[in-house]
Amino acid sequence: MSGGSTTLPRLSRRFPYALLALALVGASTLPARAQDRALERWLASATRALDANAPRRARPLLARAAARAPSDPRVLFLVARLLPDDLESLVHPSDEVLDDARWLRALAGRVEVSSDERAQASRLAAWSDAICGERAAAALPLAPQDRAGVALLRRVAALALRRGAPDEALLALRRAHGALPQDPEVLRELAALLVARGRPAEAVQLLTIRLRVEPGDLESRRDLGLALLADGREGEALAILEDVARQGQPADLLRYAAAALEAGRLREAASAAARAASRSEGSARQRAYAVRGLALLALGQREAARDSLRLAPDDARAREALRLLEARAR
Repeated sequence: MSGGSTTLPRLSRRFPYALLALALVGASTLPARAQDRALERWLASATRALDANAPRRARPLLARAAARAPSDPRVLFLVARLLPDDLESLVHPSDEVLDDARWLRALAGRVEVSSDERAQASRLAAWSDAICGERAAAALPLAPQDRAGVALLRRVAALALRRGAPDEALLALRRAHGALPQDPEVLRELAALLVARGRPAEAVQLLTIRLRVEPGDLESRRDLGLALLADGREGEALAILEDVARQGQPADLLRYAAAALEAGRLREAASAAARAASRSEGSARQRAYAVRGLALLALGQREAARDSLRLAPDDARAREALRLLEARAR
């Protein structure tokens, strides 16, 4: 036997506890390494499945990974990818989608992450609540200038509106506006919802403040005109809508024409609608001809009204006006 072959027996006699410790360390690290390799393999395979738009293949792999490492943030963020992006598919979510959302919510509550990832985990938890029909907007932690949080709240609001829950949508947009008070898209969405909820005066106040900061914001001016119209302030509303319509966009011309028609300013309505019709196509063009025809009919110009109304066969008001007009002619 060579000299090297006697080393371990000699060590075992001199340092028996040292050898035992080495053996235990080696035995304990082998299963951990094997577990880590398995976890990495499952996560990699799940990622490939999700990249290939195969959530059914990814789900059992993620279930194994979650059972092995429930606090690993990578599991959380991959499970989030199981949920569909299309809002329409979430209006009436399937049982499978609801199960995924609940699973995501549970993972978000125990994941071990950095401070930045913690905010992301909170947003995922809130989105899970929204999908499950729970009040998500109030529960979401939100800091000033939190653009990612605001983006989620806008999505929560859009889903709530599609589900017929305007109060939840209003809460979400109010919180978003509080975090980013000068964001024009958030402000306009909030103003539009306030008008729809019968609170146009609040929308007028918000939009007026916005225009003091950014007087050249054409979209906010348009929205202010519509909010004023809903608030019964026709003179102010029409002045703004007419000014916006001078920019020449067909939709703005048609919007002004319709508002003028409702306010009884018939000649202005007929003129603006004619210009809108000449610049529009499809259903917008028919709508413009309908507004022009109704204005001309109210002015007593029956022949011109008939010609215009006939060019709007898909508009219900135009069809009814034309039917009555032709019935009288008999």
